[in-house]
Amino acid sequence: MSVIIDLSWLKQKKLTPAEFIILKYLNDQNYDILKESIFSEEAIISIEDFNSLEKKGYIKLCGDKLELNKISFRQSARDLFDKGSLNSKFAELYSKYPKKVPDGRGGYRILRAGNTDSADAKQAKEKFMKICKADPTIADQMIKGLDKQLDLSRGSLQYLQQFNVWINQSTWQKYLDVEEESSEDSHREKL
Repeated sequence: MSVIIDLSWLKQKKLTPAEFIILKYLNDQNYDILKESIFSEEAIISIEDFNSLEKKGYIKLCGDKLELNKISFRQSARDLFDKGSLNSKFAELYSKYPKKVPDGRGGYRILRAGNTDSADAKQAKEKFMKICKADPTIADQMIKGLDKQLDLSRGSLQYLQQFNVWINQSTWQKYLDVEEESSEDSHREKL
């Protein structure tokens, strides 16, 4: 099993990758995999990670011995995986995505519906939730990717995909590591 983690998101939340994995498995109540991650020879998680999470207020350890099913999962940890926060992330992404763009012939192309109650928006939200369910950090990656794409495509928005296509094809991933060119660099390439 592989997990893609946005390290900038972890840094913002003041979590290490090991701590995030603990919280993810506790949230999913996947105690067997968590036990393997702690007690195997290739252990990637230590008891100190649990102590650190307790100090940060994400969990409450009960008793002297580490019993995974007796760890109290605090609200701050629940909020990291809360679908409510995913709803707000979807709303943010949806509102940032252009509703219509010039088509290059004097008209416009519609990229998304005007409100989130439309069938089109509900379909996009369903796909969004499915993608983000496994890893809530993907929602922030989508927003970051869209911001970068919009910055880079300022003069050529007519080539922007429809919103559903953009989500289905994971287009945001193409823009996560792209550095913005200076206008001088792009001018040189055209010559």
